[in-house]
Amino acid sequence: MKTFECDAIIFDMDGTLIDTNECIEYVWKKWGEKYNVEIKEVLHGITALESVKILAPHLATKEMAQELEDMVLQEADKIKLIPGSKELILKLPKDSWTIATSATIEIVNTDFDVVGLPVPDQLITAEKVKNSKPHPEPFIKAAELLGTTPDKCIVFEDSLSGIEGAHKSGATVIGITTTHPKEKLKLAECTINDFSKVSLKINKTGKKRNLILIIDEN
Repeated sequence: MKTFECDAIIFDMDGTLIDTNECIEYVWKKWGEKYNVEIKEVLHGITALESVKILAPHLATKEMAQELEDMVLQEADKIKLIPGSKELILKLPKDSWTIATSATIEIVNTDFDVVGLPVPDQLITAEKVKNSKPHPEPFIKAAELLGTTPDKCIVFEDSLSGIEGAHKSGATVIGITTTHPKEKLKLAECTINDFSKVSLKINKTGKKRNLILIIDEN
C-alpha cells in the first residue's frame, strides 16, 4: 500500500482513463493495409502526425494525420472505460484534475461522450502544445491550468513517452499497465492495473486543499 499527496491530478486519456487499444490497433491495421505500410508496433502517447513520421515519413502530412483522426472517430464504439476511472473522476473536485493527451479536442469530446466521462473545463490536447510527449510541455501546461506546478501533481500515464515526459516535468508518476508491463514502467513511482484499488481522501485546512491517494500497488 502506498500513499501519495498532491494538489492536483493530471490524467492521460488513451490507455489511462479510457481503453482505446482495440480501436487504435484496428485503425492502424486498416491504415497500414491501405497505404502498404507494415505496422510492427502501434505507437502510443504521441500524436498521429508524429506516429506517421516514424512509421512512414513519406506520408507525414497534416492531411494524413487528419485522415487517421477521422478513422479513429469512426471506430469510437470500440472504446470502453478503464475499471474504476469514472468512479475516481466523479469523486474529484472539478478544479483539481485535468487531462494531458496527444489526441485532438474532437477525439476527446467524442470519446468522453461515448463512455460518459465529464470533459474538464480546461485541458491539454494536441492542438495546445508545440512539443508533444515525451517532452514535459503537456504536463507543465496542464499544471498551470490547475493553478499549480508539476512537482505538486500526480500524473497517471500508460505510455512510455507519457511517463518520460511527466517524469521530466517533476511530477509524481503512477504507471498503468494497460499498454506495457510493469517492468517497462521504470520511471513510475508505482504501477496499477486499473483504478479499482485507488482510494481518494480530500484534506481541507482553511483555504488549502490536498488530495491523498491510497494505492494498493500491483
